[in-house]
Amino acid sequence: MAGKVDVTFTKWVTNTETFPWKMAGVVGGDAGAGSFAGAVLSHDTIAKGTVDVIHAHYHINGASQQLTADLLVVQSNQTNTAVSNGVVIDGWLEGAQVRGEYAVLAVCPIATPNNALGTMCFQGTLHITPGPAA
Repeated sequence: MAGKVDVTFTKWVTNTETFPWKMAGVVGGDAGAGSFAGAVLSHDTIAKGTVDVIHAHYHINGASQQLTADLLVVQSNQTNTAVSNGVVIDGWLEGAQVRGEYAVLAVCPIATPNNALGTMCFQGTLHITPGPAA
């Protein structure tokens, strides 16, 4: 496949008691409609609480494609936005570079069963460039 692939997601955290924290959600875009599962492997708050640095695995289970991405996420708690960079480590487009972004929503526009953060969710897009990660 040539060019960029976009996968949209809405995710929420379902467990924050012990690492890895668990995430659930839904996906769409080029992978097809489906489910999101994820794990926060580490989480550090820096810059006097204004930035969260997160290492996570995103499992995209779309109707037409499935993949797992290993991501470093930098979330601004001032703008309620985040950027992510990483690589596909399993499945469709394995080895491809991943860049993404999301918005932190205080009140999610969809139902979020077992949401450990109340009504908060995260909506965004992963942009995947086929070929080896740079």
